[in-house]
Amino acid sequence: METGDPALLQELTARRRIRETLLETLSARAVRVDTSRLEALIRRLERRGIVPRLDLPGRAPPPAGEASEEDRVTIAAGLRLYASLADELGLPARPVHALVRAWERRLTLPERDEVERRVKEVMERLRRGGPEGAAPALPVPTGPLLDRLEAAIAAGETVEIEYYTAGRGHVTRRRVDPLRLEWRGEVVYLIAHCHLRGDQRVFRVDRIQRLGDGEE
Repeated sequence: METGDPALLQELTARRRIRETLLETLSARAVRVDTSRLEALIRRLERRGIVPRLDLPGRAPPPAGEASEEDRVTIAAGLRLYASLADELGLPARPVHALVRAWERRLTLPERDEVERRVKEVMERLRRGGPEGAAPALPVPTGPLLDRLEAAIAAGETVEIEYYTAGRGHVTRRRVDPLRLEWRGEVVYLIAHCHLRGDQRVFRVDRIQRLGDGEE
């Protein structure tokens, strides 16, 4: 596990339940993780509002020239479908989103359209075959807070948020530069550059208690 903020890593490793999933300290920014307890570590990080990016060994895609057009579409559709199912079912271990993006960057626009068509078709079939009364589609969160965040992203504005951290049970005030929103099932995450930490951070939107002007 590696972080760009040594203080954050020190704070995490000081917590007994997280420390139990680690093996040894490699540097001020990296520790070796017990892979047999990876899912437990991910759950504990997510409870603290930290959504890790997983880069697992042996997952790098082959060079583009080694895959046919059909293979590229099939692999990209499979990865996207896995990501959709992981979000909808709330699986503790998220797919390697960097791998999904790496494959999709290889596709032409018609190939991307075919990926979207295949994933949509499979998800619709799964929902039709699900329990009676199940939601016909993934929920799409909306509301004034999301509208304001999307406007700040589009304008490249700095905003101030009051953020509740579940693991610590208190609210912090931070100035952030919103970069994008990510929907993972019913939970929306804000990816932003945090001025306090001087690095990119992930915030659960439903834990933002107030959004204000970021001017000092």
